Amino acid sequence: LGLEARLAPPRRKVQSDLKAKGLPWLVSKSFAGAAAVSDFATDFRLADIGYTLHVGGEKRQEAHVRDMIFDVPFLVHHLSRSHALLPGDLIFTGTPEGVGPIRKGDAFELSFVSGCKGSFKGVL
Repeated sequence: LGLEARLAPPRRKVQSDLKAKGLPWLVSKSFAGAAAVSDFATDFRLADIGYTLHVGGEKRQEAHVRDMIFDVPFLVHHLSRSHALLPGDLIFTGTPEGVGPIRKGDAFELSFVSGCKGSFKGVL
């Protein structure tokens, strides 16, 4: 089991159009370069994981795993019942409040604030 930070913004216009038509959002979230993913961390306390996301120096999100609707062990168990989970597979679990636009050229920093050490910086 490993932990990684990721930034996976959807194509909002495409997502809105699909949503309005009652269609799945897959195309808005699955495209080349759709997710920036950090290195894996193996030294962490899952129940204590918290993070912040800053875009252009402004805090956009702050979240903790305890705020998830379903905990990670449940999600892994549930997914493994219908999918063959293999080493290196990634499970994206959703988005906490604070969603906002992020544009090409925006600098971001996703930092673990508890339960794990490290941060993930980049520019879209």
